[in-house]
Amino acid sequence: MLCTRLARFGFEVHVAANGARMWQQLLLRAIDPVVLDLPEGAAPSAATR
Repeated sequence: MLCTRLARFGFEVHVAANGARMWQQLLLRAIDPVVLDLPEGAAPSAATR
């Protein structure tokens, strides 16, 4: 019983972490062209990190 609960919790944390990473990648991909069009030093670009 406890093992099942722990396994489910670990799986949910794993899915949440992967979901957050996926959204972060999508946001960076969407923001990058906008940031690259700005003058140098106006905003930090994800590409220069």
